[in-house]
Amino acid sequence: MRRIIPPLLNDFIGLQKDTALVSLLGVLESVRQAQSYAGVTFNFTGYTIAAIYFVLLTIPMARLTDYLVERDRRRMRALGG
Repeated sequence: MRRIIPPLLNDFIGLQKDTALVSLLGVLESVRQAQSYAGVTFNFTGYTIAAIYFVLLTIPMARLTDYLVERDRRRMRALGG
């Protein structure tokens, strides 16, 4: 399991970045709402807010993955392997 979790999280992050379909706050829906709002009001602030949501979701997941990979490397070095 220790070797499976980091690559699995990397795949999850890649899926979110590439398609924006996998997210906790509905990034894809946020973008669609921003598009609707911009179409009616000609105000593009919604796109900025949707981008901020996307970044707020992606960066912590990437940091968690980096932490898990480094922890696994330290454990493997401690075990001599």
